Formats: sequence, C-alpha cells, structure tokens
Amino acid sequence: MSRVPTLAPDPSVMPEEISCLASADSSRGWVAPSYEEPYKEQPVTFARMLAAQKEDQRCQDPRDKMNQSADSRFSGTKEGILVLVVPLDGAVQVYFPFILRQDLLRLQHDVVRAGHPGVNRMYAAIRRHYYREAMAADVYDWVASCASCASSRITPRRRTAMVKLFPATDPFASLSVDLLGPLTETKTGNVFLRIIVDRFSMLVRSALLAGITETDVSSAFCRD
Repeated sequence: MSRVPTLAPDPSVMPEEISCLASADSSRGWVAPSYEEPYKEQPVTFARMLAAQKEDQRCQDPRDKMNQSADSRFSGTKEGILVLVVPLDGAVQVYFPFILRQDLLRLQHDVVRAGHPGVNRMYAAIRRHYYREAMAADVYDWVASCASCASSRITPRRRTAMVKLFPATDPFASLSVDLLGPLTETKTGNVFLRIIVDRFSMLVRSALLAGITETDVSSAFCRD
C-alpha cells in the first residue's frame, strides 16, 4: 500500500500477521512533521472492514447479486471482504462502506504518508485499491474542505475595473495641473513649465516658473 517507489518488484508474500488495508504511518513517518496525532488515526484493518461491510446495506445488495448471478463484477475474498474486479485490467478494488468513508479519506489525505494531495492525485490513489459509488465527489468535497490546503492555495487575482474620473460638467469647473522640468534655463531664470488643462473644453494654458514651491505655483495660477 506504500506509494514510495522501489528499485525492483517485491515478489515476496505479505505475512498474514500484517492484516491492514490502510495505515496512518509509513517507514519514514517519524522524521516528517505530523499533521495529526498518530494515535488518533486508527488503521483500517480487515476486521474493521469486514464488520463495516456487514452493517452497510449497500454492501448487501452486491452480495445478493453476486449469489444470484455468476457474471457479477463483485466477488468475495477468503476473509469475506467484498471486492470489485475491474474488467479492463483485472484489478481488485475493496468496496468500502459508508461508515469508513471519512477514515479512508483522512488516511489518504491528512496524514504524513499522504501529504495533502490534490483531487486528481488523491482520487487516483484511492481508485487503485478501493471502490464506492460517487467516490470522485467525496474526494472533491474532502479536498475542498481541507483548511491546510486552502491556506496554501494560490489566491486568484481579483478583477479590477478601470479608474473612472469625475466628469467635468462646466468650463473651468475641473482643471488638471502638471509641472515639467527642470529644463534649460531661460534668460529670465525660469527652468520649469506649468501646464493647466480645462477638462471640459480641453483648453491648455502654460507658464514658465523659476521654482515649484507652493508659493510659486499658486501665485502663477492666480496671476494667469
């Protein structure tokens, strides 16, 4: 069940003592930061899966069809676990009941071994070993409601509108003033150019200034 790649296929048989379908910890889990306390994440064992399948009514319907027809896609293991055999590649998927839905989603997303994958990676990881109706919707809702993923998600840029200026309704009711310089000094000692534009009539007036202090600009504005 580990996602860590190996250098070569492992042909050894899994011991019967390791009867676990999903676990919260991995071989290197102790060196990684833990998102949840390990003792709170109970593994999904064969006993828990078998007991949950017996209590889930949706698991009983495939069992009844399996007993009535030999062409059913569902079958049972020697332990009594209800599984689905994929027709394309012959993969065996465990039918997990509704009561274990949150436990399985948490083990595949929130713990150290999972690493908070996105919707596509999480669905692909679960689909290799498990089956349930509307499983893609459950995965999408779980990832969308994850607070850790939401805090690290890149926020899309908010749409902004163009800046709209206040319209000019009367002549000389709204003026635009700009200063240009310093320029080449004139014979009278002016080095700046003040430009005034009437936003209603687009009338342009300009004047030469020796300085751009408040007194110089306001005096030239009142004088002209």
